[in-house]
Amino acid sequence: MRSDPDYAKKWRAKQDPEKRRAYAKAYREKNRERVRGYANKYSKAYKRLIKKRNEERPCAPNKPQYIKCNKCGVVKLYDVSQFHERTSNKWKLSNVCRDCTNKTSLERVVMRKYGMTHEQAKAFRSAPCFLCGSTERVHIDHCHVSGVVRKPLCSQCNNGLGCFRDNPDVLRKAAKYAEDFRVFT
Repeated sequence: MRSDPDYAKKWRAKQDPEKRRAYAKAYREKNRERVRGYANKYSKAYKRLIKKRNEERPCAPNKPQYIKCNKCGVVKLYDVSQFHERTSNKWKLSNVCRDCTNKTSLERVVMRKYGMTHEQAKAFRSAPCFLCGSTERVHIDHCHVSGVVRKPLCSQCNNGLGCFRDNPDVLRKAAKYAEDFRVFT
């Protein structure tokens, strides 16, 4: 225990905001010159230290105009048009070109969504549409319920199948409707 019997009273007095402000003001007035001298001395010393460090440290090189992509190895213009912006990099641009980044993102989507490698997906997309035989804009068709990859479909056939909600009964009705009202010229 404390030997001072009035300790609790003094402690409570320090907790009063008005008394704390008065104490701080009195302390500042009493020690103003000493504190000001310390601050000036510290700031001058700090400025000298920074100046010395900057003189010793070599200047950072200028941002390069062309840079080699870390992934594909192609030398490209080091610009926002060729590289994505990154805040962690010294020049605020990525070290991997946009083409490689986009390809990697597409590979991850294909792998996550369909469970196939990029090469398998590329081979799948190069096959003709299963329904109409078109080779333009072929997509990977999959079941939305089970997630199973079905056959390659062009975008028109894929959209048409999606419009019928992948329901075979509705598709049969649509096929019958198209056959019944077909006009021959």
